[in-house]
Amino acid sequence: MQSPYKRILVYDLETGGLSCKHNSITELAIVAIDLENLEIVEEFSVMLEPRLDLSSREVEPLREARELFKALKVKDEETRANILTYKEHQITLKNLEPLVEDIELFYEYLGDRNIIEYEEILELEQHPILKYIIGIFFNKCYNPQALEVTHISRKMMVAEGVKFGEAFEQTKEMISRHTIGNSKPIIAGHNIGSLPRRIVRGQIKGPDGFDNPFMEKFFQINEEDFFDSINELILDTIKMARLRWPELTGYNLGICANEVGLTLKEAHRALPDTVANANFLIKLLKNFRGEGTKEVVYKRRK
Repeated sequence: MQSPYKRILVYDLETGGLSCKHNSITELAIVAIDLENLEIVEEFSVMLEPRLDLSSREVEPLREARELFKALKVKDEETRANILTYKEHQITLKNLEPLVEDIELFYEYLGDRNIIEYEEILELEQHPILKYIIGIFFNKCYNPQALEVTHISRKMMVAEGVKFGEAFEQTKEMISRHTIGNSKPIIAGHNIGSLPRRIVRGQIKGPDGFDNPFMEKFFQINEEDFFDSINELILDTIKMARLRWPELTGYNLGICANEVGLTLKEAHRALPDTVANANFLIKLLKNFRGEGTKEVVYKRRK
């Protein structure tokens, strides 16, 4: 009987931070591998135009001010205290009043809305009062430190990015192109996680790993189920590497790629990372199929 597995989609996300609750996706890349010949058959990437998703904002302005402070605080070099610069104020956790007052005004402006598209962001940045608070919320969704690590600037997202809905449709079409008959594509990636949303001991647990929670939310916002569109088999290459090389001191993609003779360039950009990860996975699967191992005569038992 033929294997039901036809394609693997290796993917990677770059984001504005570490939390899918409020940080936004900046870039997404997918590389398709044909499982019959273990060759890359398609590469796809898309950058998303900036938008603010404030659906996780706290109802009470004071609580939201605390969340903003935790997300954006920096350590003062002289006092070693955590501070947040806002307008002319050096805000501490004990002195959030200037921030709270402007959050209240911003909430009045928003009403029941939680999504702010880029055109509206530009308008608010010209507002005499709200221009300060919109800057703080932008940095919450797109943390400056995260953008610095990924080398993805706001200017780049505006120049190359597409609308959120369009990016989703392109992603969905990529998955559909590699759904062959009843065989949904296996997804793979480095630290994406290997477990979907599930119930453990009566409690709902979300996806593990880094990327899958972001992707699940990406689909949920568009009223789709990510895990329903893919195969139930999910390959996390960081877990595979830990099984293959239990003695390594680290398991980032660069170190793992080096173990199979690959060099990772332009780290922290979605497509180069994904191509490198795809080639790394191909090496592992070829080894799994016997390439590079000693040939033995095997007689199948009846």
